[in-house]
Amino acid sequence: MARKTVIMRVTGMVQGVGFRYTTKHLAYKMNISGIVKNLQDGSVEIQAIAEEDDLEKFIEAVKKRPVSISANW
Repeated sequence: MARKTVIMRVTGMVQGVGFRYTTKHLAYKMNISGIVKNLQDGSVEIQAIAEEDDLEKFIEAVKKRPVSISANW
């Protein structure tokens, strides 16, 4: 199966609360590579690279948090 990339933008209380750290840890545990970065508007961008099945599980795990998320494949 081919690796894919998804770019997610997460809004809500996501800066200054450990969101990036915990997201990086979650990605590491799920064998997802990529980056997590703060944006100037207060949101966080996640660029995740993995097999499609793993990306879907990762997106669902991120959605379980009390934040708003949009994902683009």
